Amino acid sequence: MPVRRIRGNPRSVTGAVTGADGNYIDFESLLERDYLILTRFWHPSAKIEEQPVKIPYVTDRGRASNYTPDFLVDFGTGTSDLVEVKPAEVLIEEKEKFRARFAAAADFASDKGWRFVIKSEIDIRLPVLPNAHFLLHYRTLKPKPDLCARLMRAAESGPKSVGDLIAATIREPSERYAAIPQVWHMLATGILDTDLNTPLNQSSFVWAAMR
Repeated sequence: MPVRRIRGNPRSVTGAVTGADGNYIDFESLLERDYLILTRFWHPSAKIEEQPVKIPYVTDRGRASNYTPDFLVDFGTGTSDLVEVKPAEVLIEEKEKFRARFAAAADFASDKGWRFVIKSEIDIRLPVLPNAHFLLHYRTLKPKPDLCARLMRAAESGPKSVGDLIAATIREPSERYAAIPQVWHMLATGILDTDLNTPLNQSSFVWAAMR
């Protein structure tokens, strides 16, 4: 349970991203939202909690204070990350302000067997991010097993553009539109693979993912 509630802020964008178990993970900046999207995409089963712990520390002026990192990510593999998300410019400009609290967070995480990590837009706003944002919407799409099986058979013969894959699977042009969401679903769930560092469209080449 969060130790601090995120409230609406006129100076930044707040909201929530759906987690692995259907819960809502609150964010209080667009950069935090993008971090959540990317993490949800690469680690579908990870459990993410916002504002997870309050860590006591002493400021550089000798005052007792508390620090609350942004997220705790449990990857389900025995590894957990305690995460702070901040713009790179802020991390540089206010590094002295953050030094004591980040050191306390690193010690706290180590005692728990976690890692303390700091993420900026350099780590988050990668070329894959728009595709992750797009494909996450299709991860929960109800698949059509027969159609997916036919698309998979066509993909196993080698890379094809999305348009050519669908054309090879469905002969009737009027029925091809129904196959497009299925291709995105198969990419979102790792059944098909593609170069996620380039924008996805019907000209993108896809192929059967290695198992």
